Amino acid sequence: MKIILKFGISGLEALPSLSTLDSPIDWVRKGGKETSNTAQAAVVLLSVATLVLLLGTTGCGGSTATQNGLLAVSRSVTPGGLTGQIWVVAPTGKGLRRLTHDRSDDESPSWSPNGRWIAYTRGSDIYLMDAQGRHQRLLTRSHHPESLAWAPDGRRLAYEADELIYTFSLRVAEPHLLATRSYAYEPAWSPDGRRIAFAGDTGIIVVDANGAHLTRLTDNKSDASPVWSPDGKTIAFLRQKRGLTAVYNIYLMDSDGHHQRALTNGAPVSGRLAWAPNGKQLAFLGGGDFSLRLIPAAGGQTRRVDHVDYGTDISWQP
Repeated sequence: MKIILKFGISGLEALPSLSTLDSPIDWVRKGGKETSNTAQAAVVLLSVATLVLLLGTTGCGGSTATQNGLLAVSRSVTPGGLTGQIWVVAPTGKGLRRLTHDRSDDESPSWSPNGRWIAYTRGSDIYLMDAQGRHQRLLTRSHHPESLAWAPDGRRLAYEADELIYTFSLRVAEPHLLATRSYAYEPAWSPDGRRIAFAGDTGIIVVDANGAHLTRLTDNKSDASPVWSPDGKTIAFLRQKRGLTAVYNIYLMDSDGHHQRALTNGAPVSGRLAWAPNGKQLAFLGGGDFSLRLIPAAGGQTRRVDHVDYGTDISWQP
């Protein structure tokens, strides 16, 4: 199966100032002639988006410096509501702010490596905005993408669609099927960008970023939501509690799959996990209200982040 992404060009002129972005536009011109080809137009949009993301400067009219270490959370606007929106909050629970106000579901937030941008899904598409919720723009038209994951180099995104894992470069208008196996979920890049961990139908699997050398790390088919520690030495993941189909605990293991051990044993955990930038804490959604909670990576008591409940996805700003 092949999913073709269609890239919109209509919002190009509404992006931040493009005065310093002539080079990527010139890059797709042939012999000094401006093209009207749809695929090349898509490259223009993505090249501009890429450069804005990588530069992260106010000189481009882009995102200004922001407080680092914020948690982006997709959560219902009202308790039990069906429509999720993107919010940010400090780990202390202070400064809760809503960034999106759309009738569609805004979910799966993923911070860019420079901490200035958030990619997220809106309905069947992938969108982009800055850390203040401004400059919301369509990045791709996809096919019900989920579980966005930004590559450490800021040039690629991985996502799940129809139980398959895809990656795409922000300079290429077509996705790349990461692995031909089905039932693949929740991709997570290693900090060096060389490997991607994901949940499969047989456990947690790691594959090279080019799709080669699949390695199964766990043999429990309920294992889910892998995420690498910032130093790349540890992978946290969820494992279903025996006898309770809807209850998961947080587990840790070495990046080669050895030394699997439980970090939690009790309160139900749901949704994706997120490491703190310093590797000392993990954020998760748990309890009957799917509230945002933090736990030391070394083990200990969990702490509930006030006023943040009914969440579905989280991402911790670098």
